[in-house]
Amino acid sequence: MELQQLKHFVAVQRLGGFRKAAESLNISQPALSQSIGNLENSLGVSLFERGPHGTQITPYGETLTKHANTILREIAKAREELDVLSGLQRGRVSLGVLSTFSSHIVPEVVSTFLTEYPNIEVEVTVHLWPELSKLLESGELDFVFSLWSPELEKGKDLKSIPQQTCRSVVYARADHPLASKKNVSLKDMAQFEWIVTNQAIATDYLALRFNDGGLPLPKIAVRTDSFSLIRAMVHERPLLCMMPDNTTAEDLQEGLLVEIDQKQIVREQTTALIFSTRISLTPAAEALMKAFQRYAGDSKVTWAR
Repeated sequence: MELQQLKHFVAVQRLGGFRKAAESLNISQPALSQSIGNLENSLGVSLFERGPHGTQITPYGETLTKHANTILREIAKAREELDVLSGLQRGRVSLGVLSTFSSHIVPEVVSTFLTEYPNIEVEVTVHLWPELSKLLESGELDFVFSLWSPELEKGKDLKSIPQQTCRSVVYARADHPLASKKNVSLKDMAQFEWIVTNQAIATDYLALRFNDGGLPLPKIAVRTDSFSLIRAMVHERPLLCMMPDNTTAEDLQEGLLVEIDQKQIVREQTTALIFSTRISLTPAAEALMKAFQRYAGDSKVTWAR
């Protein structure tokens, strides 16, 4: 088993096929197939099943994926530590970000980090937690910046570093019928359509709140994994949505959104840096985590109120 073969294997697994992997690696497809074939021969198992419907990873391949990502990441860490000792500042960080924060907090933190470490490459993956969790456990991400809850770590080799508290409340566009109403009730909000994230936890929370008021869950008009789309749709239609208040400041200032005057649907959550205890962080990843921690400590914005 050679290191180059592991890199080729991970590329095929990550991109889902030999053609895309060969293009990504800048080698010919026959050369890639030969490399994977040699790896399979050395291990005595088939890592991929090749058929008319594409390339499918085998159970042997799934097992190797966990170890291959760990091996490659440990090698990358060793190289970066050697670079640090030799006075170089280069490396790569794979950061996972909950889509809520793709246009807030993360851009400021990453920009500050790149000013301090101009030779570090930051790869940002934006998704909802279930997908980020899988990438984190497989070793494809160094760490994740997300909203935290105790359920996230159950049954997983994950550890979190709490950052700041944010408050999720109900928003609508400025001309929504409830925008100027005082003391809005659950019954009032139940009459309008909502846009929510694809995460079951979001819908479950709303269902629980309305159930407390003896009401069914309102009509969900749109489900999405993009908070940018939620904001855009609320600008376009008289929808209600629930978002963390640390992501809406600009829209509130510009009059694009208003916070609905209600007290029934208010959820306080903590942001956190989440990482796998099975995988060592590279010096570059540790430096970016410290940048997030500095932001949390230096921020003059009070998210919880």
